[in-house]
Amino acid sequence: MELSELNETWQRLEEALERANRFSEETLRRQKLDATQKSLRPLKLNQIFQILFGGIALDDQADGILGHLERSDCAGLRNRLHPHGGVGVLFSESH
Repeated sequence: MELSELNETWQRLEEALERANRFSEETLRRQKLDATQKSLRPLKLNQIFQILFGGIALDDQADGILGHLERSDCAGLRNRLHPHGGVGVLFSESH
């Protein structure tokens, strides 16, 4: 083997090693990301349910507390006084 052949072979092996290292790093990063997303999935779903059902529960409480405003001329005022105005507008029957 001549010196130029040895250098070419060395470069090919070095490039192959770099590709293998990049592939390993990418695979490891993807595995860590998947594991993190998988462990956070129950927390994310729990938060979504708490927001949805908490908003519904608050809307029901606000309907009882501020329901008398629906019977008056101040129905628009009720939606502004609602603790979660957007939820109140979405779930109220008289919007």
